[in-house]
Amino acid sequence: MTFPLPHRQRIVLMIGDDGVIAVPEEIAGAAPFFAPLGDTFAVQAIADFVARHPKARVTLFADNLTQDYRCDDLPALNFLDRAKLIKRRLKQTFPSARLAASLRFKKTPCRTLMIGVHESNAVFAWAERLRARLPDIALLPVEGAVLTAQLMPEAADGWAMLVSRQKSGGFRQIVTFKNDLVFTRLTPLPSAEASGGEAEIISRDIKARPYVRSHLRLGR
Repeated sequence: MTFPLPHRQRIVLMIGDDGVIAVPEEIAGAAPFFAPLGDTFAVQAIADFVARHPKARVTLFADNLTQDYRCDDLPALNFLDRAKLIKRRLKQTFPSARLAASLRFKKTPCRTLMIGVHESNAVFAWAERLRARLPDIALLPVEGAVLTAQLMPEAADGWAMLVSRQKSGGFRQIVTFKNDLVFTRLTPLPSAEASGGEAEIISRDIKARPYVRSHLRLGR
């Protein structure tokens, strides 16, 4: 006889330029709540909530402007030489990044996605504040590629774009090819004086930028 594993509690912090959203999972009676930028009481409420659930896994999702992406089509190399080349390219592409990493894809035109996260990214302040909990650090755009695949099953055979308005700040655009992330961009929310509705503004912005090309070498 097999027994189902119990659901594990988790607290996800979505860290944007306008604030932080705390998203509890499998925690009875808890609902997501938002701490606006500069609201020290709301920020402390998030820290207190995390402290009240010591067994919950803590995950930090960075979703802000201080992260860069670049697609690169690297030459065919053996495992060791490829790792050395990627390490060198990351240093050249993101010389001032605190963290840099890469993802290798089999389906996308770019093959390798290189990512740099800068020192000023608020995710590091939260990582330091919650260091005793050993939080996971992830990038929302990378994780969002999975959501795109779930929302649009047809994306498995071609291109897809997910556009969302983030409570934590801005419009997030995620472009995938056969369910692999190719490009992402965060657009600040339009000002109150901007002409047209939000849907029209974001539509104009997308049409003005040729994201999809035969050979992508894109970055923010």
